[in-house]
Amino acid sequence: MRNQITLRQAGPQDAEALIALMKQLDDETDYLLYESGERPADVKEWRRILSGDTGDLNRTFFVAEIRQGTQGTHDTQGTHDPNGPHDLRGRQETHDPLGPQVTYDSKDRQETRAPQGPLAGYLEVRTMDWKKVQHRAYFVIGIQKEWGGKGLGSLFLEYLERWARERNIRRIWLTVIADNHKAVKLYEKAGYVTEGKHPRSMKLGEHFVDELTMGKWLGAQEK
Repeated sequence: MRNQITLRQAGPQDAEALIALMKQLDDETDYLLYESGERPADVKEWRRILSGDTGDLNRTFFVAEIRQGTQGTHDTQGTHDPNGPHDLRGRQETHDPLGPQVTYDSKDRQETRAPQGPLAGYLEVRTMDWKKVQHRAYFVIGIQKEWGGKGLGSLFLEYLERWARERNIRRIWLTVIADNHKAVKLYEKAGYVTEGKHPRSMKLGEHFVDELTMGKWLGAQEK
């Protein structure tokens, strides 16, 4: 048996697991907004959010779920590391039953079933219904330290771009701490460009740090 990574939209049944993941990430990294213990953790409120009841600001969450794999499945695969998380980079379509699988579950939140394994990371996408800004989406990615550098961030970005194009979203963007060089490199590799710099935008410990706005245009280029 081997691990299988499934990327899918989160639903209210994921509230407890998502809260636990986010709190763990707050303990592991300084690069997210909340410090340890600051993040809202009311289960009922998170179930409401994951049900889509968020008013004008639409918040959609996707999760990377770790499941036990089975022999003979035909999914997108990577290379197997028997001593820890799998490296998902360089994966390709194959019928080789030995590697870990990466599958994409496109069902919406109303159709998602109970969680079948722990979560390795999440993607949050925020959109608005107002006509002038319906074409854009802001996002945040959080990945467990154990899974960092394994290709999961790239998978989330691919998933996001597919999701955005299906909804006629043309601009996807984020903010990232300028000193988070690994993340900046990941986004640049995926085609994102730095659109602006916000000096001393966040405070980490006793130090103020700059934040970058990065974006990617998915629509046709204007002449």
